[in-house]
Amino acid sequence: FEFRRSVVFTCQTGYTLSGQTTLASGANGNWSHPKPTCQKIQCPALVAPFHGSFGSVASGNVTYGTVVQYSCQTGYILQGPSNRTCKGTSATCSWTGTQPECARE
Repeated sequence: FEFRRSVVFTCQTGYTLSGQTTLASGANGNWSHPKPTCQKIQCPALVAPFHGSFGSVASGNVTYGTVVQYSCQTGYILQGPSNRTCKGTSATCSWTGTQPECARE
């Protein structure tokens, strides 16, 4: 890159940029800042409904795009969404839908 040229970094959907967005080339061939990185956006932890559970989600691996499936113990019926997805458009994600419940049949 030529002296004083700039490069703008962006991340794909589901990732957030960590570091400077724009880097400029210096006279000595170095960049003005370290190269940024893209990190997967994390969703808040979920709590299983009483008398129910959701599919296995590895601890610390609840990131953008993760889908969880809910189920209830025998004798209980799921009320609410059967699955939820980790969604978001910025550095913060949230779960679609509302927390389901397991009610006696």
